Amino acid sequence: MIISHHGVAPQIDPSAYIRQSAHIIGDVHIGPESSIWFNAVVRGDVCYIHIGTRVNIQDTAPVHVFSGGIPTILGEGVSIAHNVVVPACTIHNFTLVYCAAPRSLAILFRTSAASAAPGMSSK
Repeated sequence: MIISHHGVAPQIDPSAYIRQSAHIIGDVHIGPESSIWFNAVVRGDVCYIHIGTRVNIQDTAPVHVFSGGIPTILGEGVSIAHNVVVPACTIHNFTLVYCAAPRSLAILFRTSAASAAPGMSSK
C-alpha cells in the first residue's frame, strides 16, 4: 500500500518491486531494481528515507526515522533480512543486516569488506 503523509507521496522507481501487503508511507524514495516484501513497513513520516539501487527489504522488516531530522539512508545493494528493525540510520553499500535470533543483536556484514561489525541492539 502506497500512502501519502502530510501531502508527501513516496517516490518509487518503476523498476522497483513492492509487494501488495507492504506499506510505503510519506517521504520515501525507492531506487531502481529494489524490492520491498510481504508486510514490510517503510515509514517516512517525520523525516525522509532514501533506499538505493537494488536494495532488498524482506518480510515484516520495519524501516523508520526519528523526529528531529534523523533520516534513514540505505545504500546500493543493501539487504535487510526478515524482521530486522531499521531505525533512523545510514547503512552503507553492499551490506547485509540480519538478526540471528529474536531480540538479538542485529549483525551488519559489508560484502565489500572482509569484516563483520555488530549493529543495533534491540534492548
